[in-house]
Amino acid sequence: MQKQTLALIRADLLRIECLHALREIALPQAMICAGFVRNLIWDTAHEFTSATPLADVDIAWFDASNVAAEFDLEIEFELQKRLPTVQWQVRNQARMHLRNDVAAYTSAIDAVRRFPETATCLAVSLNQSGEIVWEVETGLLDAWALRLRHNLHSGLPQQITTQRIHSKQWQAHWPRLRID
Repeated sequence: MQKQTLALIRADLLRIECLHALREIALPQAMICAGFVRNLIWDTAHEFTSATPLADVDIAWFDASNVAAEFDLEIEFELQKRLPTVQWQVRNQARMHLRNDVAAYTSAIDAVRRFPETATCLAVSLNQSGEIVWEVETGLLDAWALRLRHNLHSGLPQQITTQRIHSKQWQAHWPRLRID
């Protein structure tokens, strides 16, 4: 039991370190989103004794004046230097509508609110006082209800959500999830 408790504490500390690292680089509208928050909720709701390892840490940010994908890679490299054990995925949401073939996003918050499944529409950051701030909590109810459903506001076809749910095999890891 003590080993499992230590594993949970380490996972929480890593999440806090990620939030600090993001705040330090001071990207406009930057937040950590998606699985970073959602998986922690699902782990808690499933009463797991250790946190599910993060495949990556998704960063959503927004700057319409700098949409070069290369800049995202530079930011990933900078974050990697700060926390080398973390796989970062940084995306300027000012250009991601092109990849998703949807209407342009107006902000990072707008983009996260339009993720494919509702339970993924979550994002947090740290303010200057070091307090966690919910930037997007749209998916909070569905995440805690263990409900996977298509986000009608995403602008994406239902089929994309269905494909994501099956390809990511979330139900195999979190068996109490239900598809609505």
